[in-house]
This record gives sequence, structure tokens and C-alpha cells, in this order.
Amino acid sequence: MREAKTLYRVSWVFALLPLTAALAGCHAYDSSLLTHRRGTAVDASDAAVLRDAGHDASPADGGDAGDAAAGDECTTHTEFPTCTRPNAETTCVNGSCLLVSCAPPFVDCDGVAANGCEARLDSPDHCGLCNTTCRFAHGLAACVASRCVLDHCESGFGDCDGSPDNGCETALDSLDHCGECTTSCSAPTNAAPGCVHGACGVGSCQGAFGDCNGDPKDGCEQPLNTATHCQACNQSCSPPNATGTCESGECVVATCQGSFRDCNG
Repeated sequence: MREAKTLYRVSWVFALLPLTAALAGCHAYDSSLLTHRRGTAVDASDAAVLRDAGHDASPADGGDAGDAAAGDECTTHTEFPTCTRPNAETTCVNGSCLLVSCAPPFVDCDGVAANGCEARLDSPDHCGLCNTTCRFAHGLAACVASRCVLDHCESGFGDCDGSPDNGCETALDSLDHCGECTTSCSAPTNAAPGCVHGACGVGSCQGAFGDCNGDPKDGCEQPLNTATHCQACNQSCSPPNATGTCESGECVVATCQGSFRDCNG
């Protein structure tokens, strides 16, 4: 019976050798054991062996307090401590949670183990390498196969020269690029051409004409010398107590009504 207990003690000592080596600063370990095996609770007769190895895991002697102080990073009261970090494989060394590797495409760009592998190498901020940023003038960038590409342009801008190096360089509000690249505007009827809100339309009316229907297709369609459109759209010529007429864009009295006269001219 005594020999059986001795063998049991020896087996525990050999089982704790990897933990003792880790506490002594050794870095050789079986990652499959660290990530998949979990230790069992240690009874009072084995606690002395752990203390002799420099690792007291007894909850009564402060093991849980150490876990709480470390923010429950590592379950130090088990034979094989474990911890978790976002997008990462981890291991516990001397009660600290360390990153072993990142799950692609994630990577640890800030060097802070606490937030794990926080960056993506397929993002515009870290394209292929940490802190390799993709930026395009007036355009939204994307990272494709570790290369910066122009995804699309901001509203009102276009990549009219076909070169992504200068981004979306052209404002789409000109007569040569109205709404889209190379969409040019011709002169409407009785008007100068214009690009209005990304569409070809009336820049300005010429002569005594007005764009009274708001349709850019027929330009400035309305003469502004009529009784209903005198000098301006929908401005009628109706003098008091008289019949008016529009002459050269000016409303004048044609005839007076009843006994009224235009005595002051």
C-alpha cells in the first residue's frame, strides 16, 4: 500500500514537470496540450508538491485571489492554464495570457495582447501589412488581394481619367462632365447650356424668353412679352381699371375702363 502511494506521488511530479519548466522561463511546450487539456482539482496531499514547484494553486491559500487580480486571464488553479483573446490562439505563461498566433486575416497590429488580434489585413487601414492604409481623393477605398483599389467614387465625383492614383478627380457638375464622365451638355432652345444638379439643363435664358415650365428639354420656351408672362414667368400685365399690354417686356396701359383715365401718365 505504501509503495502504491509512492508511485502515485511520483506520477504527479512527472505530470507537473511541464508546468515547472514554464514557471522557470522555458518556452518549449505542446500547443495541443495547452489549448485542449484541462487539469483536475488538486487535493490537499498534492498541494505540497505544487508549492515545492513554486506554484501554489490552493484556493484556500489565495489561488482564486490571484485569478481575480489577473482579471481571470488564466485559470492558474488548473494543471494546464487557459485564456482567450479575440481572433487568436493563446497560452498562459506565469499567469499572463500571451498570443501564440492569429486567425487569418486577423493580425496584432497594436502589439497589445489584451485586445487580441484586432486588425484585419484585408481592410483599407491595414492592407496586406499593418498600418498600410488605402486612401483615394473623393473615393472609397478597398483592399483586394493585399492591394489598394478604388471601390467607388463619392456622389458628385468621378474617375474620369481612369487613373486610380489621383482618386475621383473630376467634379460631375461641368458642361463636359455632367452627372457622369464625358456627358456633355448642348445649348437648349433660347438658352445657354448648364449642368444643374448633375443633369443638363438651362444655364441662362437669352433675350426675352423664360423657362416657365421648368422642363430643360425645351429650353426657354416662353416669350416674356405677353399679358400673362410680362418681363417674368407668370407675371401678368393687369393695370387697375384698365386693359394692359406688354411692350418690350414692360406692362403699359392699353385702354382705360369706364370713366377712368390715366391722368398721371
